[in-house]
Amino acid sequence: MAWIRRPRRRGFPPGAPLKVLHVLLAHQADPQVREILSVWGRILPRADLLLLHGGKKTDFDSVSFRPKAWVEDPWLRTVRHPPEKQSNRGLFGPVADHLSQGGWSHVSLWEGDHFPLVPDWEEKILDRAARQKADVLGHSLRRIDQTNDPHLLFHRKDPEFEKYFRSISRRQDSSVMLSFLGTGSFWTREAWEAMSRAPAGPRIYLEIDLPTTVHHLGFRVSGMGEQDRFVRPEAASLPDSLDGAWSVHPVKRPFDFPAFSHSSKGPHEKA
Repeated sequence: MAWIRRPRRRGFPPGAPLKVLHVLLAHQADPQVREILSVWGRILPRADLLLLHGGKKTDFDSVSFRPKAWVEDPWLRTVRHPPEKQSNRGLFGPVADHLSQGGWSHVSLWEGDHFPLVPDWEEKILDRAARQKADVLGHSLRRIDQTNDPHLLFHRKDPEFEKYFRSISRRQDSSVMLSFLGTGSFWTREAWEAMSRAPAGPRIYLEIDLPTTVHHLGFRVSGMGEQDRFVRPEAASLPDSLDGAWSVHPVKRPFDFPAFSHSSKGPHEKA
């Protein structure tokens, strides 16, 4: 993608070990969260997990897993997500605070119904990021500023929308608008922390906000190529076979899903 340029590298020194923090966004009570974590324990038993909870406070309090953090931002809790401009900006601060406690070089953001499928997922994603020289990887990445994308057209009714990106952009072309699916993305620590410090602006639907903002902050955003066919907005659009898949979305009932039907309690599920 010639229109996305790679910035000068900052942050971790060359040769520093690569370590991934997996941020899992859930909204359920403890029994459902345990089911999700049991699948994680089977596929990636040594993963470093941070649970972010965007549901009811009572459900958050019921979750026994640690570490966990409550997301207070009401903009995350929408019903009609695109029309209400659902935002997950509120995730970035709590995760940035957690990053200060460990030597993580990367952050992987997962919604609760997006699951890894292969035990070497971290190796695969780190290799892809290195080969594509990417600071951020996302599924179904598209440039949309010269399209009739319905989310973009809706946002352009607000004069503050494009003005915001012009005000923060470090790019020669401040008109670039990107979109990727919000279900899962992969970030360098530096890109995540920069996003956590990004100036506040108008409310923007997360599928446009995240890739466009981080691009204009100077980071390289890249796509997931052949993996996009396994990460879809709706289950009905998933392929019949998951051969070659690194992860899958959406899976609403993990233990009814063939790939996870024999999952047993793993180290991420607390007794």
